[in-house]
Amino acid sequence: MISLKKLLDEGVGYVRNTNKLYFDFNEDYFKYAKHMVLFVSDASSNRASKLYNLKGLKIFYGYYFNRNFKPEKDYRNADAAPFQNINDARRTIKDVDVNKLFMYLGKNKDGKHEYTHDETPIIKLIDLAIDRFSELVDLNSFTSIISAPSNSRLNDLILDRFQTRVGTNIITKDALQKNEINKVAYLMDEYNKLDEKGKRFFHNVKKSVLNKDGTFEMKMVPTTMRTLFHNFISLKNNNQKEAIKVANNISGGKVFIIDDTIGSGATFLEIVREIKPLKPNEIYLFGLLQDYYYGT
Repeated sequence: MISLKKLLDEGVGYVRNTNKLYFDFNEDYFKYAKHMVLFVSDASSNRASKLYNLKGLKIFYGYYFNRNFKPEKDYRNADAAPFQNINDARRTIKDVDVNKLFMYLGKNKDGKHEYTHDETPIIKLIDLAIDRFSELVDLNSFTSIISAPSNSRLNDLILDRFQTRVGTNIITKDALQKNEINKVAYLMDEYNKLDEKGKRFFHNVKKSVLNKDGTFEMKMVPTTMRTLFHNFISLKNNNQKEAIKVANNISGGKVFIIDDTIGSGATFLEIVREIKPLKPNEIYLFGLLQDYYYGT
């Protein structure tokens, strides 16, 4: 059993005047740190990672970004290259940029401090979140585990770590695909609520959401506009045998959808809309990182 009290003191900070993130899983050093980037929870309000029920869905967030994060800048050092804002830290974690991620390992036999410069901190971060989730829900009770379509290294690592717990039989990384832009639909009822300025903005957004391969890219859509788009994700059907297997695992079963980051929740809701016709009994959502936590 993991100590919740211990988890309240975890976090990820940044090294002052640099573009590097510092992971510490053993100290309460971050409890009052103003430069904290990620929270397991807000220790002051005892808001811990847990399952949230929303419209029949069960959602788990592993960590919360501190949207009040403001890196300190050393104006005496013109060469310093600190993070500019929370999005820089967010990209570093999603990309698993090993040149900017490190975790203190202690002193070696020569008395020098040692740090990792690999994926160890991110793997540790993922494993702790999975540990907490598995205390709430039996991982072996799921009939299907599906990964949201993503090219991020973080998403691959999350799926890899779940595979170490449940095997590969019910996990499908490539069950879903991003649709081509010409298949994306728009919720006209929501569009009609916009004023003229909002409608002009919406049409400008439509022009900027293409991937190089012609697929729709939700991350290019401002948060306030994301509820207007749908039909941008679908189940793959190019491999009939695999499609049947995925459908059988979902139908009447307990489905688990994984994504690296939860923003507005539009991607999760789109996946839910896509799989609901297969009539799963339960749907769980797992996001390692949650964008919309505001610290005090």
